[in-house]
Amino acid sequence: MKINHSWQLIGVALITLIITIIALDKNGYLRHSSEDDSIYLSEFNLIKQLPGASETKLSHIPADYTAQCVQGVLLLRHKKQKDNVGVLVDKKQRAVRC
Repeated sequence: MKINHSWQLIGVALITLIITIIALDKNGYLRHSSEDDSIYLSEFNLIKQLPGASETKLSHIPADYTAQCVQGVLLLRHKKQKDNVGVLVDKKQRAVRC
């Protein structure tokens, strides 16, 4: 009798989990990302300073982005468009840590 009872508990737990996920999704609490959510803002390059090489020429005009470290991930925020915030990633879509 105990074997049947434990299988019933596992079944009820799984059904409860599935119903909870469906209810959360139906009410809009789960957000599904799509390709439209990722926006290509700009391309960034790494300037490597080689030993013995002359100084690298940089523009005196600052970029329109500011960087901020949030929970160990580098976020870029556009200065003029405050709602443009994104995680800095490399070519393989891995987040740049700070």
